[in-house]
Amino acid sequence: MIGYGLLGAFLAVLCLLSLMPLAAWPLNAVPPSLQKVMHVILYGVLAALLVWVLNNAGLGVLAVGGAAFLGPVGFGALMEWLQRMTPYRVGSWRDVGWDAMGAFIAVAVAMGLLFKG
Repeated sequence: MIGYGLLGAFLAVLCLLSLMPLAAWPLNAVPPSLQKVMHVILYGVLAALLVWVLNNAGLGVLAVGGAAFLGPVGFGALMEWLQRMTPYRVGSWRDVGWDAMGAFIAVAVAMGLLFKG
């Protein structure tokens, strides 16, 4: 049950960071290259949380891996699309690629640790 709470809280933080005006963004001074690293890390954490939650839900290996990868990528695409709809943010489909990279790395590592052999 704690996994669902952590997942929900993390999604709320990602929504907040993704949709707040840039002027209010706490990391506004972060250079663009480090922002890409943050995409990889944050969406990797989201994917790892999903592996944990879905594995505890008793799903099969392929379902866990597929959902843990596609969930963050879809969520990242939604956040970028919503940013394009706001007057104070600019959505970038390249950022979805960075999100996908983080999700892929995290799923590969988490699945390797969980399903050895």
